[in-house]
Amino acid sequence: MKIKKMNKYFNIKILSVLFSAVVLTSCMTRENYERPREAINENLFRTDLLPKDSISMATISWREIFTDSVLQKHISTALENNLDVRVALQNINAADSYLKQSKAAYLPTLSAGPNYTFQTQSLNTQSGQLLGERKYGNQFDVSANVGLELDIWGKLKAQQKAELANYLGTVSAHQAVKSDLVASVASAYYQLLTFDDQKKIINETINLRNKNLETTQALKDAGTVTEVAVQQSQARVYNAESMLISIDVQI
Repeated sequence: MKIKKMNKYFNIKILSVLFSAVVLTSCMTRENYERPREAINENLFRTDLLPKDSISMATISWREIFTDSVLQKHISTALENNLDVRVALQNINAADSYLKQSKAAYLPTLSAGPNYTFQTQSLNTQSGQLLGERKYGNQFDVSANVGLELDIWGKLKAQQKAELANYLGTVSAHQAVKSDLVASVASAYYQLLTFDDQKKIINETINLRNKNLETTQALKDAGTVTEVAVQQSQARVYNAESMLISIDVQI
């Protein structure tokens, strides 16, 4: 009997120790994350050899970079109608709503609602048989509950920091989408200007080669040059015309 009591006492003691360990483990506070100061060695990227610019491109509007009025009109139209920009804006709105929700978690919550209960007794019950008729009862009541969650273990603070990081991420993503779109429109615009200049030069080249062809044909009729020279001048005209077709296709 003594051995059984000792075993029982020993088992209870072990269970108590295990329960205490589980409770203490679950009640541990959240550790604050500290970013390492020297997580990245800038010397590995040779940034010390790059010139230091006091102006950051992130703080300059694209209107200050691209002053062409026609290009500004195209960029504005693209920013207003691009689907990726619209999606990025909606992501910002959603992230902002989640951030506000995480901040509102510190506030107390109040819930209230009316209740209505209708009761009647059956005639088969003892009271129904004594009275000989049904009794009807209507009950109205209003209940309200107030709740407040205390951020003892830092759960709400951690959630708010996560939502803030998510919000800042959506803002940066929106800026990246806009920057990529502005760069694409500007690149296409200046490429078109280049093609227009090339087309102008090619048209002038065709006119000059046609005049050279006429001159060569006149010299051939005068017996100064042969048919080979005429064919060579004609080939140069065809070559310039083929370049013009290629430029038109690219435009």
